[in-house]
Amino acid sequence: MILGLFALIAFILAAAGLYSTIGLPENWRLETSQGLGLANTVARLRQLFGTDFELVIQNRAQGGVEARVSIPLRTTAAFAVQW
Repeated sequence: MILGLFALIAFILAAAGLYSTIGLPENWRLETSQGLGLANTVARLRQLFGTDFELVIQNRAQGGVEARVSIPLRTTAAFAVQW
């Protein structure tokens, strides 16, 4: 499960273009994004955590894009109940 979460985070970073120096358009918002990969990522986070997560994608001051994921800390027993 942990490896799956790391793969999800790696996908978010790749989809957001973290290594790009171009950055996002000035008025870009995740909520109105047309990106299928990002939409799938948000859907998966909702499936796993309901509304108890945060995904922030924004331009970095030094160029490029930053993606930040905040999820709740869960014990193994509590997390296993969902599966």
